[in-house]
Amino acid sequence: MNGNNLEIERKYLIRMPEEARLAAMPGVQIWDIVQTYLTDGADGCTRRVRSVRMNGETRYTHTVKHRVTVLSCEEMEEEVSREAYGHLLREADPSLSAIEKRRYRIPHAGQTLEIDLYSFWRDRATLEVELSSEDQEVELPDWIQVVREVTGERAYKNRYLAEEIPMEDIQ
Repeated sequence: MNGNNLEIERKYLIRMPEEARLAAMPGVQIWDIVQTYLTDGADGCTRRVRSVRMNGETRYTHTVKHRVTVLSCEEMEEEVSREAYGHLLREADPSLSAIEKRRYRIPHAGQTLEIDLYSFWRDRATLEVELSSEDQEVELPDWIQVVREVTGERAYKNRYLAEEIPMEDIQ
């Protein structure tokens, strides 16, 4: 989870999958995440900290992102100590709520599906797939019910979910 790199991903709004099915998938990793957005940097970069609990262990990260295109952003992420995480939390943007989600990381067709189940939705979730290039194809399994791709939709970026939760009808 360390490094400075280019993050390229596609994001989809999906119907809520069965958690038991997700948890039983071969190679699945389950992360319980609390994501807090910090006040923006002077250069307009988005800053956040995360607490990630997996297999009884908690890790903390600090991330700075700078949007390059609709699909891509430069990302610098570093693991930090619990103490540094607590210190960074003092810089939390007071206008934004912390995002709590359970992430299921599932290997599929040479990629990793990241399915996020949020505490505020019962009928929908999001799915992200990180890519090696912007023109790389995404192969989704047939058991995922895609409502639509939301890659370029501001309302479904986690930073904006911390501000306002879309509750559109997805029927």
